Amino acid sequence: MKVALLAAIMLSPLTYIWQASQVYGLDSQYMTRVARCESRLDPTITSKGGLYHGMYQYSWRTWNWMSGQAGWAGYSPYDAEAAAYVTAWAFSHGYSSHWPRCRYA
Repeated sequence: MKVALLAAIMLSPLTYIWQASQVYGLDSQYMTRVARCESRLDPTITSKGGLYHGMYQYSWRTWNWMSGQAGWAGYSPYDAEAAAYVTAWAFSHGYSSHWPRCRYA
């Protein structure tokens, strides 16, 4: 029962991306394209080499710094909501260079 309830209240990654983009005044379609390029919108993914994590493929070092700056310290890059908001913060503060492969998606 608890698992079903939790699944019912969790929102889709696209919803979190849209919400975060609105908060930071960003284009939600751009944020979605980057997430689709990085992870196919899968918040549970880890790169083949194990270095990058979550929907926006953060290294632990980058995640720890950016999540702290964005007010999401202690959250996981595998948390779709946290990843969307931290990435929106990063884009709005000029850190899109951290996504060199997908920032022009």
